[in-house]
Amino acid sequence: MNILRSRLLSLKSLNILHWILTLVPALMLLSLSLLTWRASIVLGHAPIPIINDPKNIEDTFFVGLYITTVLLWFSQVILRYVWFPFTAMMIWLHYRNGYSHKTIVLYGLIHTVIFISMSWLITLDLAGQVNWLLD
Repeated sequence: MNILRSRLLSLKSLNILHWILTLVPALMLLSLSLLTWRASIVLGHAPIPIINDPKNIEDTFFVGLYITTVLLWFSQVILRYVWFPFTAMMIWLHYRNGYSHKTIVLYGLIHTVIFISMSWLITLDLAGQVNWLLD
């Protein structure tokens, strides 16, 4: 009985880690939006790529957001190679622990849709925020 409990506890911990990894692109988009908002407050207008370099804006709150956003950007780039095998492993672990097939498919589908849609939005760069960030 203790082995089953410890197995489910470690599966819950892995589920939390999987949700965090799935939400990294969404956190990156949120951080990028906050960074752009703060830059527009400091500059007095929306930041323009090439003209308003984010590295030259001197505001302590902005610098903290900038460092956080750049770290999330690089982690999001690396995460592309880690997330898919981790998701496959999580689906397999759910199968091994006796979850129903509906639950397993729904689990994999929810994580995949969130991760891919957020990554796609970052790739599209509709507002030019990523272009400005990496200026």
